[in-house]
Amino acid sequence: MNDNQKTDNTKGFTIFVVVFILLLIGSLLFLALRSKREYDAQNAGYAATAAGAAQAAPGAASQAR
Repeated sequence: MNDNQKTDNTKGFTIFVVVFILLLIGSLLFLALRSKREYDAQNAGYAATAAGAAQAAPGAASQAR
């Protein structure tokens, strides 16, 4: 009687693929943001010393005149 009604496996597979892609994108964004935070934390000292050197340079140049 129900021979004409076959199960449709494509809907389940489509949902699986969409969820997998969303997880992949989410994990890539998470890793990128975490790496950026680590990079910024590591290089925060370099930025502070570079800013201090840039502010000290004009004063040193005016004393040299």
